[in-house]
Amino acid sequence: MDQPVKYNYPDHYPDDAALALPHAARWHSTPRYSLWRFLLGFVAMVALAAAVWPSLPRLYASAETLIFRPTGIAGQGEPGMAARQPLDESSLLSELDILSSDELIDRVIAQHRLDADPEFAGRHGTHTEAELRRAVHEHFVFNRDRRSYTFQVGFRSEAPAKAASVARTIVSVLQEMQVARKRTALQNGGAFLAERERVLRERVEAARKRVLDFRIETGLIDQGARTSLEAQLATLSSEAAIARARSIEASTRAQTLTRMQDEGSLDSAPEVLSSPTIQQLNQSLSAAFARPTVFPTEIKAIEEQIDAARVRVLKSAQAEAATWTRRQSLIENELGAIRQRLVQLNKAQYQLDSMVQEAANAEAAFLDALTRLQVVATTEGLLPDVEVISPAAVPDRPVFPSPVLFAIGALVLGVLAGAALNLRPLLRDVSRLVSG
Repeated sequence: MDQPVKYNYPDHYPDDAALALPHAARWHSTPRYSLWRFLLGFVAMVALAAAVWPSLPRLYASAETLIFRPTGIAGQGEPGMAARQPLDESSLLSELDILSSDELIDRVIAQHRLDADPEFAGRHGTHTEAELRRAVHEHFVFNRDRRSYTFQVGFRSEAPAKAASVARTIVSVLQEMQVARKRTALQNGGAFLAERERVLRERVEAARKRVLDFRIETGLIDQGARTSLEAQLATLSSEAAIARARSIEASTRAQTLTRMQDEGSLDSAPEVLSSPTIQQLNQSLSAAFARPTVFPTEIKAIEEQIDAARVRVLKSAQAEAATWTRRQSLIENELGAIRQRLVQLNKAQYQLDSMVQEAANAEAAFLDALTRLQVVATTEGLLPDVEVISPAAVPDRPVFPSPVLFAIGALVLGVLAGAALNLRPLLRDVSRLVSG
């Protein structure tokens, strides 16, 4: 019987008990790492991956870059609209939701007959409508460029030309749906706008008639009336000042003469002394006294005439004062009437301005409604809210599978395959690590 050969494995056999084991048992009980087994598994897996690579299905993606521009009724003909409206996150999300709508997907399917395409309907065409929509929608591409108005809409397919064609169709259908929604909204509001245009037209006509009637009623239609009244007011104001001064002067003179008559000194009044009649009578009285023979009857008659002349001077002064006082009163009454008329004209002008402004507002609203109604009648000029800034092109490289990722995956699988062929040493080392 052969003696067992002693191998030096201090790490695996800490004692000499294993030296008595047979050679075959000792070989099975001492697993080792094998570089050849690792290389065999690694090379086999890499070769398998290289053999599978040509047969993997390719997916091509094509996308159009769009910019979202909020517009009004006139579409992008209003260049300041996008600048005035801030970025609305909800509006962009709504557009992305429309891209996922059944109507858009159905129109894309119908236009490209994707229901008969094996790539989406299956090899035997057994998909239901919901499954077909889901399969087509899974090939849609949506990418948003940061928080901006720009986003990408595209399509993935096994055929590069099909990917570009369907991507263009998706964008064109989106634009058509946007224009259709605008046109429907305008047409639905057409009846309301027509009724509003009729009501506003009647309101404008009624406002114009009220303005004309008010002008006629208040006399504002005569543009020279105010000028004439203002000229009369200026003239009468000057006359009133003169009449007031003359009235005060005449009243003062009459009061002075009356007081002098009461005091018995009327004959010394300037008006009496300067009276030609009284001067002539005084001369006659002096001549009568100068005669050698004085006749009392003649002297008495002359004195009575002088007294009567003095009274006439007093009455004349009183009459003049009364005349100027009445003249002043009449002028002031006329001035009051003119001022009252001007006040009425000013009030009427204020009311007229208000009525004119109301008529102008009604006319502006009427013109706006008329413009909107004309826009509704010409809906062919409507534009979509998205603009294509980069059209879809036929891709020349697939997006799946990626050569880099496939190579990394093949290397990882090769390493795992080589490790699997060295499984027993790995399990031994793992069990030792677990057991401590």
